[in-house]
Amino acid sequence: MKKIAFHLLVISSVILFSSCQKDTGGDLPTSTDRVKSYTEDITSGLIGNSVTTYNLTYDGSNRITGLVSASNPGDKFLYTYNSATTFSMEIFNSNVRVIHEDFFLNGNSWPDSTYQYNNTGDTSTEKNVYNGNNQIIKLYEYDYSKITGPDLWNTTTYTYDAGGNLVKTQDTDDVITTYEYYPDLVYISPVTQPYSHPVKHQLLKKNTLSLNGSIAGSATYTYTFDSNNRVSTEKAVLSDGSIIVKTYTYF
Repeated sequence: MKKIAFHLLVISSVILFSSCQKDTGGDLPTSTDRVKSYTEDITSGLIGNSVTTYNLTYDGSNRITGLVSASNPGDKFLYTYNSATTFSMEIFNSNVRVIHEDFFLNGNSWPDSTYQYNNTGDTSTEKNVYNGNNQIIKLYEYDYSKITGPDLWNTTTYTYDAGGNLVKTQDTDDVITTYEYYPDLVYISPVTQPYSHPVKHQLLKKNTLSLNGSIAGSATYTYTFDSNNRVSTEKAVLSDGSIIVKTYTYF
């Protein structure tokens, strides 16, 4: 089932916590806040050094339609908007589709549920439950078979502080992640996924992963900003020495 790789957790954590934050006020971003490209620079004892730049495309409604590798255009994420409440994502490696995922949105335009299959025939589904502030409080993950239907294998619970910040996640296997924030850094995180809403929130300072009551790793985050006060880089330094730097450019 679930395999924990902390450096992968860190890669996705900024997207995760920005999708779980309550809006702290301020103007929503204009088209000038659209991300034009972003680069992931990963240095790790597991994989060495890997640098990938993705160029983003949008439709006439400013919705993300693609993230395409600048060095290998056959590596890409493509998004199709089928209706006001559904969209799909396809992931390609060297122009071969490896994952297809359908998203079903609720009345507030957050993902209610998903259905995913890959090129090996595996299928899975997810169900999200939200509170009154449109924050995820439960995530149910299922393996899926057309014969037996969904089989629940993991439930993740989300906890927030009084300011609306995600402070803890805990899953069925007692995998716990805690989050700390910069109180004086309130920004809009760069949006690189259709389901991440552009709202201002406190930027992540540190997250810590615990397995069965023991700390398994942590990551500390720092940021730089461009002349228009937008996040330019996000740097995560992991407790195992790995470093992940994301760099953003804008239209």
